[in-house]
Amino acid sequence: MNRQGICLNNLRFAERLASVMLARCFMMKLGRNDPCHCGSGKKYKKCHLDADERSRAAIRPPVVDPASQGVSLGEEQRWGDEGLGKEDGSRRTEDGLDLARGQLGFKDVPKVLRQLTKNGTVAGRKQVEELIAETAPMIEYLEQEAAILEAGVAMEAHWAEYEKLTDDLERVQALAASLFAEQRFVPLRFTAGEVQGAFDHVGHPAMAVLDQKAAKILLAAILHLADETRRQALAGRLLLLLPELVAAGRYREAWLVNSCAYQTAEKPDQSNVFLYHMFSHGYDALMAERRAKDEALLREVGLDLDRLREMNLDELDACIQALESDPVKAKAMEAFFRKYPQLREESEANLEAMERNSAKLLEREDSRWLLLPGEETQPWMEALNERVLEAGGGAKMQDPGASEESVRQLFQDLAVPLLREMADAIFTRDRIVRLLADLRKYRGELFAAGDKQAAQLATGAINYLQPEESPGQNSFLLALCYRSLDSLT
Repeated sequence: MNRQGICLNNLRFAERLASVMLARCFMMKLGRNDPCHCGSGKKYKKCHLDADERSRAAIRPPVVDPASQGVSLGEEQRWGDEGLGKEDGSRRTEDGLDLARGQLGFKDVPKVLRQLTKNGTVAGRKQVEELIAETAPMIEYLEQEAAILEAGVAMEAHWAEYEKLTDDLERVQALAASLFAEQRFVPLRFTAGEVQGAFDHVGHPAMAVLDQKAAKILLAAILHLADETRRQALAGRLLLLLPELVAAGRYREAWLVNSCAYQTAEKPDQSNVFLYHMFSHGYDALMAERRAKDEALLREVGLDLDRLREMNLDELDACIQALESDPVKAKAMEAFFRKYPQLREESEANLEAMERNSAKLLEREDSRWLLLPGEETQPWMEALNERVLEAGGGAKMQDPGASEESVRQLFQDLAVPLLREMADAIFTRDRIVRLLADLRKYRGELFAAGDKQAAQLATGAINYLQPEESPGQNSFLLALCYRSLDSLT
């Protein structure tokens, strides 16, 4: 099996992680000056330290035996003065595990771990339980490895079919959406609480405008949740599904699962279609929770949700202004946002993204009527040409050998200052009020036509311009000036 993405023979991630985790457990110990785990009240170094050290020295972490898939605890191993065996000297535990002779299956490792910390502290026992939960998928993988390898052999004959599928991105996405929506993947999904915690750690993205900045935050949240330990566990769970999928003749799904297992385990700095779908379920659940809170806020300030849904954009603007001017309702909203600070952060991120992306509205062909008239822009175009010539930039811009970076830097040095001067000179407060009226008219037309995304961009521009006191710093106005100049060429 030499296909890129195959991890059945060479990954061995389960063995790697399991051995690290088990070794971690065997190395756990109290500090010398900590209270002893026996409850005597003495310092650990003056009570059970010596006995525990002798026990620890006699125990070796289980070693994966590829032939037996078991844990070998040699004949010579002992269990120390505290002894896990019975009083008669037998080395068989209460769970019926022979700790000195024969082989222990991987399924017995959790029992061994619990025995080793039977008399430990509450914190120690909690640590072991967490360790057991982390290693469970790896242990299960090792127990089923023969069946997984057999499934991998059966999949080989269907590689060409899957490889052809990967040439069509839409079909791959459709297959992934259908597969990862199945009930078997529910335990692997991220929860709404986990997604919220990730956002608290990496930042809150704009939910209304999923632009490049929001996409980076979403990726950071996925990578935060999919840390190394979780990736290995998820990859193990994915591989466990291969025998069942192959038995059902679902070879394309099996290859997709196998590929995702490889990417999840071996590419820690990347997301993939599996992680995306596991994250999206938690994200959708979080958004549902937030919508419910939004509706609760609206009811709290006395708004009729059914009426709101019937309002046009101008009516919604008037409703918002009425809310802001009502001291009682404004106070209720402030209290609500104090109770749910993440909603305030999301709202602020949405407003920022809407303003940041508002200039995209000017890329539309039907927005050209917003551009400045030629007689107003022509003097500024002449001023720009003069500055370019004075700086010797004309030859540079026409030079086919000039790098893109050098041309961009020339534009930054010459054009941007002129655009700032132009915006400050043209957009007086009265001119901005006229532009706001034009934008509201344009937004209404877009909304009526069902183009809600463009209407949202117009809303972002309106929000951005309303309090504007420094036109030369407003990116929407700078874009409007630039597009107006560009229309002359």
